[in-house]
Amino acid sequence: MDLIKQQNRRILLADDEAKILDELLQILHPKRQNKEELNELENRLFGNPDPQKKAVISYDVCCCQQGDEAVRQVQKAIEQEKPFAVAFLDVRMPPGPDGVATAEQIRKLDSNIQIVIMTGYSDFDVREIAKRVPPEDKLLYLQKPVHAQEITQFALALTAKWQSDYLLHQQNQILKEKNHSLVENINHRKQLEKKLMCAAEEWRTTFDSIKDPISMQDKDFKIVRVNKAFAEVFNTPPAEIVNKHCYELVHGAKSPPPFCPHKQIFDTGRSCHKEYFEPHLGIYLELSVSPVFDEANQVVASVHVFKDITERKQLENSLLRAKELAEEMNQAKSQFLANMSHEIRTPMNSIIGFSDLLADEELAEEQKDYVGMISNNGKHLLELINDILDFSKIEAKKLDIEIIEYLLEDIFSKIKSLVALKAKEKGLEFDIHICKDMPTHIFTDPTRLTQCLVNLINNAIKFTEEGHVFLDISFENRDGRDYIRFDVEDTGIGIPQDKQEKIFESFTQADGSTTRKFGGTGLGLTITKKLVELLGGQISVSSQENKGSVFSIVLPIKPQSSGGISEQKVESLKTS
Repeated sequence: MDLIKQQNRRILLADDEAKILDELLQILHPKRQNKEELNELENRLFGNPDPQKKAVISYDVCCCQQGDEAVRQVQKAIEQEKPFAVAFLDVRMPPGPDGVATAEQIRKLDSNIQIVIMTGYSDFDVREIAKRVPPEDKLLYLQKPVHAQEITQFALALTAKWQSDYLLHQQNQILKEKNHSLVENINHRKQLEKKLMCAAEEWRTTFDSIKDPISMQDKDFKIVRVNKAFAEVFNTPPAEIVNKHCYELVHGAKSPPPFCPHKQIFDTGRSCHKEYFEPHLGIYLELSVSPVFDEANQVVASVHVFKDITERKQLENSLLRAKELAEEMNQAKSQFLANMSHEIRTPMNSIIGFSDLLADEELAEEQKDYVGMISNNGKHLLELINDILDFSKIEAKKLDIEIIEYLLEDIFSKIKSLVALKAKEKGLEFDIHICKDMPTHIFTDPTRLTQCLVNLINNAIKFTEEGHVFLDISFENRDGRDYIRFDVEDTGIGIPQDKQEKIFESFTQADGSTTRKFGGTGLGLTITKKLVELLGGQISVSSQENKGSVFSIVLPIKPQSSGGISEQKVESLKTS
């Protein structure tokens, strides 16, 4: 039932006498003929000129003869959402509960219903009834016998009052709900404000606790916020820094500098990072600048974070000067070694030459042994001097590489003449294997290539007691470019896996005992690696202990056309 748009005319009658109930029902819910008679009677009594404008009101009436039945009807009406507006209750309804007790129960079920107590006796105290059935403004009394006009007036007035009370109650409920919602919104807003204040305070504390100076600048280059560290750099309170132009404060200028990162941020919308010396402050700065965007994704400000990196820059400059000095000293050392090696090599060649001349003379066997020892040791010493000379030239960047077109067969013949006898003396098989379709010429420095291959073969012979030493030459094509591959294979002592990378380092051999047993400076492989790289190639090794090793050199057959080396013309390439 829509109780707001339609007036509630539901009335509950409770009386133990059926005749009284019938009379009340006729008054409140008359039949059509009775309605017309009543209307005519009322028109005559009150002089209503237009009978059609005045009609007897009919109510929706529910009749009960006992109080407990009346309580059940009220309960049912509430469950069906069709509450009674008025209840007329007889004060005595034997054998069940009386009207007052019934009214108490009804009031507990429905706080809005208008209750009328009908009584013909005076043994009930009105004040006691009012106390038991509150509130008083919804409790009335009728003295029996009742008149029809009293009943109709009570019904009309009380249903109207119920409607008014109900509407008022509904409005109050709406107001309560709105008030409750408003209170909740206010409390929620206060909580949000409190959280916002706490977050703002935490942000300010965090902002000021950052050791790096931070500032925010608007599009007009004005500083809008700084942290404590920034203010300390300029020894000025933050409030006095705000609204100053950044270029005036930081650069001591009247306009932004050409490299201004703030202007760059507004031009590009991207973060930037700079390191520079700020003459106005006399320090080196590392500066990071990030854009701040609005809702329309437009840059409205920028955040600047900088560090004083003066100490770091001074250290870097010191390290750079130390590095340059060390390089100069290293070059001086290499130059000294080169000069000394050259000076030592000249008399050493004389010693070897004269010992060879003495060997051709008629000498006793013991004398020949002495001369042979002089010659062998001199040659060994000369090899060491040559290694040191080459190494010092490479370190000093004074070694020349001459790339020419050269016949491969001449290189192989020279290698064979230099190493075949040593292999034979140790009882080793030596051979050179060349694959089919090998080019006849190569663009390289033949002297340095021969030196590299001879170094590797001599090493293989030195560390091989039995078996063979082979030089295998093959052809490769990588990414459309032709290469030649040289593999020096032996059946020697091999190299441990963890030592294979180290053997190309200066003055390094696979094992300390190797130096004592086989001799050498540990420069041969280092020189070979550097020479191969200067020739534009690569060197690598694969080895197994006690089974042998394979050292591989891969060189381009022709130089790249973009390298500036002619295929027909000799060029001098310096390592520098």
